[in-house]
Amino acid sequence: HHHHHHYHQHSSKTQKNKTLITLLIDMALYTLPPPNSPLHYYVSSVPTLDVQCQALETLSLLCQSCCGNDNDNDNAKKEILYNMPSIYLKHVNSLERIMYLICTG
Repeated sequence: HHHHHHYHQHSSKTQKNKTLITLLIDMALYTLPPPNSPLHYYVSSVPTLDVQCQALETLSLLCQSCCGNDNDNDNAKKEILYNMPSIYLKHVNSLERIMYLICTG
């Protein structure tokens, strides 16, 4: 039973980390949704440009820290970063959003 409890602690910590990363990615990659999007794609609070730039910088540092190596641990981190769903754009992954951000300026 004790062992199970320890596992539960670990999983809630992972969940918190995922939420933090999701928020970070959402701040870094914020763009207006594509034209004619449903209303729930729009968010009511938008990061300032300064916050967005800081989030982008943090995200790029995270990516750099796990891109130089090709071990399982770092590959798992890469998967998480690339495929992290957004809080408000559930159907696109981070990589697609970066491309959209670049293409729309």
